[in-house]
Amino acid sequence: MRRENKKKTRKEKDTKQRKQVKQTKKQTKRKRLSMAEKALLALREAVREAIEEHKRYGIPLIVWRDGQVKEIPPEELDDL
Repeated sequence: MRRENKKKTRKEKDTKQRKQVKQTKKQTKRKRLSMAEKALLALREAVREAIEEHKRYGIPLIVWRDGQVKEIPPEELDDL
């Protein structure tokens, strides 16, 4: 049962990644992006994926805010 869930999750993840690649290609076709813009897009995507993982597994997210390390519970990650 667990293997089936993992396979399904991997398939869903692959499908999601393909969609994101297509969206990025569309954006690139519309306008040539500078290296800084590409880096910013990659960073935003990485942050979004990290937040989704923490929500999925129920792990609190550790962030730096107001000069302090803060822990955000998974229940509050929907607000980000």
